[in-house]
Amino acid sequence: MDAVESIIKSDIFFFITAVAVVVVSAVLLVALYYLIIVLRDISFLSKKAKEEGEKILDDASAFSGSIRGEGEKIVSDIKGFRYLVEKRGVRLKNAVDAVLSAAIKNFPRKRKQKK
Repeated sequence: MDAVESIIKSDIFFFITAVAVVVVSAVLLVALYYLIIVLRDISFLSKKAKEEGEKILDDASAFSGSIRGEGEKIVSDIKGFRYLVEKRGVRLKNAVDAVLSAAIKNFPRKRKQKK
C-alpha cells in the first residue's frame, strides 16, 4: 500500500505543479502583452517629442535670425542718426524725426486674415 499511496501522492504533486505552471505562464503572457503595448506607446510618444523638439529648435533659430536682422537694422539706424548729428550738423529734433520715420516705415505690420 505504501507504493500505491506514494504513486498517488506523486501524481497529485505533478498535476498541481502542471496546473500552477500553466497558470503562471498565462499570467506572464498577459503581462508581457500589456508590457509590449506600453512600450509601443512610449516609443510613439518619444518619436513625437523628438519631432516637436526639432520643430521648436527650427523656430528658435528662425526667431534668432529675425532678432539678429532687426538688431542690424537698429544699429544701422543709430549709425545714420549719429552721422546726421555729427557730420551734417542736423539739429537733434530733425534727426530724431528722420530716424523715427525710417523705423516706422520698416516696422512689420500684421496683415488682417481673411475669414
